[in-house]
Amino acid sequence: MLTAYLKRQWKLLLLLAGAVAVFAAVFALYSLPVEAVAYAGLLCLMLGLVLFALGYSAFLRRHRELEGLLRKVHESVLPLPPPRGVLEADYQALLRAVCADRVCLAAENRDRLEDMTDYYTLWAHQIKTPIAAARLLLQEDPGAVGTEVEVELLKIEQYVDMVLGYLRLDSESTDYVLRDTDLDGLLRQKQYKLCGILNGIDTKSYDPATDPNLAENYTAANFKAHKLACKKELQSIFGLHDWPVPVLAMVTRLVGHKGVDLVRHVAQEVVNNGIQLVVLGSGESEYESFFSELAARNPGAVGVRIGFVPSLARKVYAGADMFLMPSKSEPCGLSQMVALRYGAIPIVRETGGLRDSIHDSGDGKGNGFTFRNYNAHEMLEAIRYGEEIYYDRRKSWNKMVERAMNADFSWEHSAKQYEQLYEEL
Repeated sequence: MLTAYLKRQWKLLLLLAGAVAVFAAVFALYSLPVEAVAYAGLLCLMLGLVLFALGYSAFLRRHRELEGLLRKVHESVLPLPPPRGVLEADYQALLRAVCADRVCLAAENRDRLEDMTDYYTLWAHQIKTPIAAARLLLQEDPGAVGTEVEVELLKIEQYVDMVLGYLRLDSESTDYVLRDTDLDGLLRQKQYKLCGILNGIDTKSYDPATDPNLAENYTAANFKAHKLACKKELQSIFGLHDWPVPVLAMVTRLVGHKGVDLVRHVAQEVVNNGIQLVVLGSGESEYESFFSELAARNPGAVGVRIGFVPSLARKVYAGADMFLMPSKSEPCGLSQMVALRYGAIPIVRETGGLRDSIHDSGDGKGNGFTFRNYNAHEMLEAIRYGEEIYYDRRKSWNKMVERAMNADFSWEHSAKQYEQLYEEL
């Protein structure tokens, strides 16, 4: 605070320093006694310190008054202190005008929200009448498609209930209580009631043996002869050099919780290591701009497509050697399962469903590479370890690809877990 006050008074301090210099020069020219000069200087210094202390005290008092006003900024009329000068009065008048305008806007928005809430509440209640009538008609004459219509009516009712629930959130008479609650302790107490089952993928649709989007189809038994053609096609599509180097791919939404900020920190190091990078996705503009600029700086080594094309995504899975998924959080995740299916070795962070589905190959038995902490350089080390096995232990790499392609993440596998859970109840 003292620094702020000194910066505010810098002109006055500069003037005083100049005055001292002038008086010192005059006293020196007239050869006045040093004692007289020192005595006068001491008196002036003491007077200056007193004035400085008074000024600083007033500055602090004013600062505390403004801090108090900041805590009351939500009020419609701010209790401003008396102005000290014309300029301060002008600023206060401007501030009062802004506050008045804000109050008017708040009132208008409140009225508009109330009108909208009343309208949708009325609509949600009225729509229940034709739904009930349709149910009565189905009971009298279900017809050939009665079951399908019943299912669709149930969906409509759920949507209506969702709208009503949303409207109740802002209602003054709501009985909802919304607050932050730590669930960790509760879940630990009730963990015997919890069971996590991974989602599955459509293994008939995601099948490199029959996928019509691939340059050549392949299986876990013959991928060494045919997957290379898919890689060459991918390099051509994304403008990469046709070099025998590992291709690291991402098919993702370009948002923070997908771990894209980690990639941003070490992407250039990854490319400098001789790895080609392919990115397919869209999302936040800062990440889209970053990867586009990275590709422009590294032609032939980085390929980026902003957007999502399902057929192109399948070419990426088939042509990539490694698939990067460094999510900050991932309840389940499906991309790593698709990557396994197509023989692209996942490199993932140990979180949520990624931890449950991808096991590190450090023991020679895993189906990918993992890193624990949300740290860019830990991720980089996992990528380098994968690159090392790709170059120096090719036999181990091929066995890992085979294990990955044979991993069962079908819905049939998940359904069996659900059946087992139901049987235990």
